[in-house]
Amino acid sequence: MSRTKRILPKYVLQTLYYTMIYPYFYYCNIVWESTYRSRLEKNNCTKSRIIRIISGCKYRDHTFNYF
Repeated sequence: MSRTKRILPKYVLQTLYYTMIYPYFYYCNIVWESTYRSRLEKNNCTKSRIIRIISGCKYRDHTFNYF
């Protein structure tokens, strides 16, 4: 997604997110419920990175408002 952020419009990036990435976050909730907190932090970082790519934020911007 980071390679295509300059080429594709925002709505196409959102569609890509919901087709390729979102199902793994949504359907694996039961598996991740019993894991360590440190492993969940990697997932949260990935989510934040994708939100920054889609919304066009900078690297250090907070993503709380975009969730």
